[in-house]
Formats: sequence, C-alpha cells, structure tokens
Amino acid sequence: MEQTSLLKPVTAQRKHGARLTCVALTHNERRILPEFLAHYRSLGVDHFLMVDDRSDDGSRELLEAQQDVSLFTPVDGSSYSRDKRFWRALLLDEYCDGSWVVVPDVDEHLVYPDMESRDFLSVVSALEAEGAEAVQATMIDMYCDAPFSEHRYGTGRLIDTFPLFDGPDSYIRIASPRKFRAKYPTPYFQVIGGMRQRAFAPFGIVPGSVEAKLVRRFGDVGGSYETGAINRLSAALLRHTLRSRLRKVPPYNLTKIPLCRWKSGMYFYNGAHALSRSLPLAKTRMALLHFKFTNGVDQIRYIADRGEHAEGGAHYARIVEQGVLLARSPKFGGTRFYNGSQALGRLLS
Repeated sequence: MEQTSLLKPVTAQRKHGARLTCVALTHNERRILPEFLAHYRSLGVDHFLMVDDRSDDGSRELLEAQQDVSLFTPVDGSSYSRDKRFWRALLLDEYCDGSWVVVPDVDEHLVYPDMESRDFLSVVSALEAEGAEAVQATMIDMYCDAPFSEHRYGTGRLIDTFPLFDGPDSYIRIASPRKFRAKYPTPYFQVIGGMRQRAFAPFGIVPGSVEAKLVRRFGDVGGSYETGAINRLSAALLRHTLRSRLRKVPPYNLTKIPLCRWKSGMYFYNGAHALSRSLPLAKTRMALLHFKFTNGVDQIRYIADRGEHAEGGAHYARIVEQGVLLARSPKFGGTRFYNGSQALGRLLS
C-alpha cells in the first residue's frame, strides 16, 4: 500500500499558522481524551493533528467537536501495528516540516523541569538558542495504592487518581542496541525498567552483586546523557554485562522523543521511541507521565487481545497472565508521590 494513501481526513484542517502542534493517535480512549487535550492546551498547543483508529466509544465524535483538532482516520487495510510510524510521518511531513512539534501518546502527559514556573513556549525558544532539535524523555508509569484490578479512572485530574510512581532507582540508563542505533540514531541512550518491569518482568539483579554495583555506577538514570567517548563506553559495557538478562527478560523501553523540530523524511520507531535521523539533543530532559492502568484488567486484556501494541500484544498478554500480581498494589519501598516536577528528582536532572 502506498504510504500517501494510509489516511483520509474526517474534518478539514482547522488551524493555520499554529504556534505549536501536537500529533497523536488514539483508539477508544474517550475517557482520558479531555484530560489529554487540556494538558497540552495548558502547555501552549493550539493545533492537534489526530488520527482516530476506528474508535467505537465516542472518541471520534468528541474530537470532531473540537475547534483546534484536525481529525484523520486510517483507510481500509491500514493498521496501527504496521503503519503507525507512517501515519505520524505523513501528518508531520505535510503540516509540520521545520516546526517544533509535540508527539505524545494520548495516555502520556509531558512534564519538564520547573514547569510550574516556566512557560513551555519559552522553553522551546531556549532549546532553539541552544541549537537543540529534539528532547529525550523517560516514560514513567503512574499508579495508585490499590490492586491493578482496581485501577480505574472516573473524573477529575488523572494525576489525582494515580499520583504514585517508581523512584529513580527502578530505572537503568543504558546504550541502545548497536544494530538499532544504526537505523534509529536518536537517541544514543535508552532508559529501561520502571514499574512494569519491577512488577511483572524483573531482571533479577541481586542487590550488592557486581551487576548491581555496575548498574549503580554506570546506569544511573540521573547520569550524563552526553555522548562523549567515556559515556558511550560505560553504557555499552553495562549493556554487555547485562546481555544475558536482557535476552531472557524483554526490557521495557521507556525512552521517548516527544518534542522535536520536525524534518520531512524522518520517521519514528513505533511510539516515538527513537528517530530515524541523527538530531542534536537538548541538555534538558523531560518526562512523560504514563497513565496506562486506568480501567482495570479489562483494559489491559483488551489491548492484549487487539494485538496492535508492543510485540503484537504479547507485552500486555504477559501482564494479564499474572493474576496474582494484578491482585496486589504496585506500591513498594521505592514509590514516590507526584506533587510537581521537582518530585521526579534524578528522572529530570
């Protein structure tokens, strides 16, 4: 199928001369769409390019009614699992070439250092002055102190319902695989781990072991992301040390590029995890508060059965299979409470 035929418009383009555009894909996320739109509007987004992937829960009707949303839908034969990177690239090439764009998933809220006192558009201006063209972010799974089966969002702010997250020690900064970097060179470093890794697929690194000491020394998520020779070498050494564990336990890639100056011809790896072109990264890092567990086990089972996400749904199928774990609260000794960007500590340093 020709890439140019993958999408068709539902509404006319509703915004010309936008200061900041957000491009996102959605499927049956009507409950959290209002919060998504409100969050990015508060950052200064004044135009949304949205792809509704055949929702039947009212998402399409909600988005059609928004004056700042230009809505598209896939043509017959085009699927999320195969074509999502092309859906994004088509819209970005057509409407955003040369412009700064925000590219989150609908269940992700972008946060940045001192956001309570810093205007987002001024941050973008500072990135331009720095010569940066992309920003790396870590995806942080948000949860509450209740069994996963009882994680349900009703109304109000998502962060009020799910204010907890794993502190920095649950994450590992590591080099992206060499063959992967050859195709997707931005970024060099990858962050893995997080709450889902800890709860459902732990690496099994023994505290106090040589591996644990190497992770602490070379894999601290708050360490330097500069791609100098020493940093590259230490990150590559850590990946080599952990290679057998990473083969046995699929690592959860929590790295995203949610903000960049788009250049026509680029494309993302899957859900904006990496870019196909080498771009200068900002010194500033950001984070994406990830609200995946918002409708109990039914939601995770639906994602797994649909088979359009990570590993054809296998990632979420493994979670559904762990019924004992789903009956427990994910809270543990390293859990932190989110009360503003400063709470993220080394995850934003």
